[in-house]
Amino acid sequence: MGMDAYRFSISWTRIFPSIDHYHSLIDALLSKGIEPYATLYHWDLPQALHNGFLNPQIIQDYATYIETCFQNFGDRVKHWITFNKPHTVATQAYDLGAHAPGRKKYTSKQNGSVGASFDVMWYEPETNSTEDIEAAQRAQDFQLGW
Repeated sequence: MGMDAYRFSISWTRIFPSIDHYHSLIDALLSKGIEPYATLYHWDLPQALHNGFLNPQIIQDYATYIETCFQNFGDRVKHWITFNKPHTVATQAYDLGAHAPGRKKYTSKQNGSVGASFDVMWYEPETNSTEDIEAAQRAQDFQLGW
């Protein structure tokens, strides 16, 4: 295929029984001159463990998981992605309820919404020229286009 990099996810829910699989995958990539890019969280939260992100214990659980990954694969994996599409995780699971755990758990109790706050900048065109309008839109797409 001619690629020199490959992005894959290490499944949090399967890391411990499948650690040899990831060793083999990483070794195979490197043997072909392909740089591995590992995603640590791609929507596979072991939610049954502690009710997922709704429980503060998840912080320690995640730290244990990533430490396991770094200790086992860090000698060969140099590029790490902590969360795949954090905006989607926050809005789909905790605002819209499309993904687990959904908003229904607290809707009847608080009649509000749950979401995330992102540090983004708003861009306005300096003039009404087409070039400035398009430049402002491109800049905005970099901030909010995900």
